[in-house]
Amino acid sequence: MNISVSGLNKKYKDFTALQDISFDVSSGDVLGILGANGAGKTTLLRIITGIINPSSGNITLDGTRLSNELVLNNIGYLPEERGLYKKMAAIDCVLFLASLKNISKKDATAFVNQKIVDLEIDFDLSKPVGSFSKGMQQKVQLLAATVHHPKILILDEPFSGLDPMNSQVIKKEIVSLSENGTTILMSTHRMDTFEDLCKSFLFLRKGQILAKGPKKSIMHDTNVLKIQLTTEFEFSETELLAKKQIVNGYEYVINSTGTVNQIVQRLLGNSKEIIAINPHIETLEDVFIQMNRNFNDE
Repeated sequence: MNISVSGLNKKYKDFTALQDISFDVSSGDVLGILGANGAGKTTLLRIITGIINPSSGNITLDGTRLSNELVLNNIGYLPEERGLYKKMAAIDCVLFLASLKNISKKDATAFVNQKIVDLEIDFDLSKPVGSFSKGMQQKVQLLAATVHHPKILILDEPFSGLDPMNSQVIKKEIVSLSENGTTILMSTHRMDTFEDLCKSFLFLRKGQILAKGPKKSIMHDTNVLKIQLTTEFEFSETELLAKKQIVNGYEYVINSTGTVNQIVQRLLGNSKEIIAINPHIETLEDVFIQMNRNFNDE
């Protein structure tokens, strides 16, 4: 199912939580939403799930304007804060939430039995949710979010508090859902947790879009080098991205306008001893941090 968000705004009196947010996600794609705490990620996801209303703007699913009926039948939501009844048995919690989506007990039970293997559930679902670890609770939450086979799945910080093994299980399930046509929106404040999962990205800063699109269109088209020298060297403001002191000298990350050979000749010509010089592979998180710095400088 395709999602189209156009001109979305959300205001609380004098505070603007979201400002002119527009983007599209095609059926089966995974969109990663990156932003620091307070960037507007959760507000955006709650508007798409119908929990809160926007101040203005439009959201359509396959061209049809968002409604409570569309949300109920087509969207699954995994909130950052566990939305489970801690005193209730896990299986009863999933069955109850399934009933709210008009899924029969028989069908919901069959779904849970199928997913026990996929999600590597090796704990007793008849025990209270509150007795489980964060990883266990997240698996139960994912069962509840997908029991009605939603066409769109909203995941708010899905890897928060998870150990590497449980994170890998959740990632595997996300890939499987996407491959089977589920459209997925995921938020995080740490891009390294799911950079490899997403087809496109949305960077948010104080309710505004910093960048959006596929990874290739967001990444800097520059020749970034990491250089280690025994002594300091003055790179231009346009070149220098980062500098730090290391045990045996200084390390620089620069945007090079020339070739590696030209940089080496320039340093040697200034009597600088080179410890190492290597390509520096930027991550999306590096780019996001730099965009935030540029935003602050404006």
